[in-house]
Amino acid sequence: MTPKLQTISGANVAIVTSFAVITCRLLTLGPRAQVAAAVGALLGFVGLVGTEPSVLRASVTGLVGLLAVLGSTRLEPIHGLCLAVIGLILWDSDLAVSYGFALSVAATAGIIALHPLLFRPLARTRLPEIVARALAVAVSADIVTLPIIALMAGEVSVVSVLANVLVAPAVAPVTVLGLIAAGLSLLPGPLAWLPLTLLEPCTWWIHTVATWCAGLPVSTVQAEPVWVLIAYGWIIAGIVAGHPVKTVAVLLAWWIYAADVTRPPPEIPLDTLQVHVVEKLEEVDSAPPGTQVIIVRDPAGSPAQRPTVTRDGVPVLFPDRDGEVTLHPDGTQHARDGRF
Repeated sequence: MTPKLQTISGANVAIVTSFAVITCRLLTLGPRAQVAAAVGALLGFVGLVGTEPSVLRASVTGLVGLLAVLGSTRLEPIHGLCLAVIGLILWDSDLAVSYGFALSVAATAGIIALHPLLFRPLARTRLPEIVARALAVAVSADIVTLPIIALMAGEVSVVSVLANVLVAPAVAPVTVLGLIAAGLSLLPGPLAWLPLTLLEPCTWWIHTVATWCAGLPVSTVQAEPVWVLIAYGWIIAGIVAGHPVKTVAVLLAWWIYAADVTRPPPEIPLDTLQVHVVEKLEEVDSAPPGTQVIIVRDPAGSPAQRPTVTRDGVPVLFPDRDGEVTLHPDGTQHARDGRF
């Protein structure tokens, strides 16, 4: 069975075609061979992963870069993007009302138009060039896609730029090795084992970054498209005016204020949990399966200085000894008097 990819972005296509071009350059092949290899890689990519709408959108968007190479100065990338949009709409008119299509086109247009504008001031900082470019690309794509996301979902991520920059080094190996593994899986034998093993650390890193960013105190905020545009307008103004460090400092200060890291997370009402009440600590082990919190009535002993849990991680509360202790979704316990 041919492997299928559910969601493809223009970045995946760009990585595949760029890999083909770089390989040709290492082999000292000329520009025509490089373009031919890129086209062949793109066709192979589409043939391997299928012709789902997301694949077609990403492939045609990726062709914008190839058209720019083929046309040199005779074809601006934005003109190629316009031709790609017209061609896709003629191919499938339903794309005109597709959020996925709008996001693909907007991201590509944002990178083409805004990347040079944002990279110049970022390049004047002490950041390594590769980090400055990654930031410029991530911000350029976010600026034009977040208003669409706000319109679609009513909320936007405030950690997307950070996540994209952190995972950038791992995306290319995952894309290339994953495509190689998909091709090898069509052949007899366990040939796909090696590329899959090589990309495991990269997929682990991407998953770790995504989990960590999603777990930050303020990872998403409710927003309307107009407020997203206003906020990013100030960000662009700060960066273009030559104050990227101050801009980041202001954003960080806002995030700390919004996160209010000194405030504990919301409480979990005990009446929504499966509670088991015992009189003595020795009876804790008698809690039935499915118990989510145990309450011990015994008031003996000194107040605890840290939360109490069973070996299985079930919270144990001593209201008559420790006073009121609240439970929270992140698994923490907080005493009202601040002892823990």
